[in-house]
Amino acid sequence: YTDWDSFRELIERRLKLQIALKTPEDIEVAATHFTNLIQVACWLTTPDKPPKTPRHNCVPLEIRSKIQEKRRLRRVWHCGRHNEDKKALNKAIATSNFNQPKRTRPPLRLADAKWARTAQQRVDAFANHLAEVFKPNDGTGADRAEVAEAAAAVAAAGVVAVAAAALASPSTLAVPRFADLHAARHGIQFLCRV
Repeated sequence: YTDWDSFRELIERRLKLQIALKTPEDIEVAATHFTNLIQVACWLTTPDKPPKTPRHNCVPLEIRSKIQEKRRLRRVWHCGRHNEDKKALNKAIATSNFNQPKRTRPPLRLADAKWARTAQQRVDAFANHLAEVFKPNDGTGADRAEVAEAAAAVAAAGVVAVAAAALASPSTLAVPRFADLHAARHGIQFLCRV
């Protein structure tokens, strides 16, 4: 914005009022001098505005190129719908998942009122739990209705052979059991990898 006080001082200091205006050439020279004086005073008392940068230059070049590449991959995939194009697009889009908050796994409460925080402690706790839960049937037939319900649930899930064997002789059907605690840990670690 123009500093009008400085503008006024500059004009008063440099303006020559003792010029004789007798001929048309004198009037022309005085008018040119006055016009130039106003222009120079404006330029000196008005600060330069910093040039506005275009909006698209706010993003670094590396990020802009990645955005362009992602748009190009999306365009290619929309035209052809090939699996390889979709894989390339998914790989380019996958970076947006890095901004999602990570879900933390809360610690498990152990039987001795301590907390299982590490992965190995969780595996051990789960193995102990499964070793307690999975025990063979006593073979008396007291839990025949429960085994029949389990077999019906297995049959509904599509495993017909196991269900048929369970219904044929439910009292001899044993619930899967780990041989010992080490086998239980090994089985759980295998299941966690899958």
